[in-house]
Amino acid sequence: MQAANFLWLDFRRDASAAGLFQSLASLYDAHNVPHPHDLSSHIQAWQPNFLCFEFDSPQANDLAVLQQTNQQHPGLPLLMITESHSEPLAVWAFRSGVWDYLVKPLTANELNERLEELLQLCRARQLGSPPPPWVATLPGFAPSQASRDLPQAHKTAMALDFVQRHFAETMRLSVVAGHCHMSESEFSRVFKKEHGHTFCEYLLKFRIGKACESLTDPSVQVKTVAFEVGFNDLSYFSRTFRRYTGVTPSTYQHVRSMEVPASFRSAQHAGCSPKPA
Repeated sequence: MQAANFLWLDFRRDASAAGLFQSLASLYDAHNVPHPHDLSSHIQAWQPNFLCFEFDSPQANDLAVLQQTNQQHPGLPLLMITESHSEPLAVWAFRSGVWDYLVKPLTANELNERLEELLQLCRARQLGSPPPPWVATLPGFAPSQASRDLPQAHKTAMALDFVQRHFAETMRLSVVAGHCHMSESEFSRVFKKEHGHTFCEYLLKFRIGKACESLTDPSVQVKTVAFEVGFNDLSYFSRTFRRYTGVTPSTYQHVRSMEVPASFRSAQHAGCSPKPA
């Protein structure tokens, strides 16, 4: 892992508990600043590539520091990590120019993946190359990416076609397997071999992908989208959506309707891409 020069800004109220920075100290060229009030002096001294704001329960004056920092340094990517979370807070964060918004608890891999993405963005800027896709605008994925190419999945191609036409309906494994002229057990085994995941996982990804497409319309209701893509339980839809995208459907809809900050917009619009497992 290559070194990255960034500032870790610790706004946590409970200073006795270990923060996330301790797990990163040996991996990155990072500088921890507990309860900072004047960030300009630290930014001037360290010339960081990006900033990480860690909160437990964000207070208004702490959030004002983040917002002011973005206004004073608009080209500096900001990563916000918080324990106390709400949809209005997430929407506020993205409106304030935050590059990504993460909710604790976080695994070390999840945090490192985000830091590496920020590092790639900074390297691209330094080299004058087009930046990588602006993945923080809330990830999702295109339904067509949920499977391998059809020629490689010829035995279960009819199942993919069936999902394409009937994804909003109740889907019984026996019916889908019958379209491929297989028993349920044989179909399940072959499908996983051809696609690398189960049919159930494919169907969920496909439906969430369709939901991502519908939620780009700010006027549509979340419950309407849930039923239109095959979910009969709104709570289950919300949990599944967050599992694959990292945010709730409402937050996704709010943020997708906003303009992406020009400093982070990629030259080529990135479609939905799956959240790392």
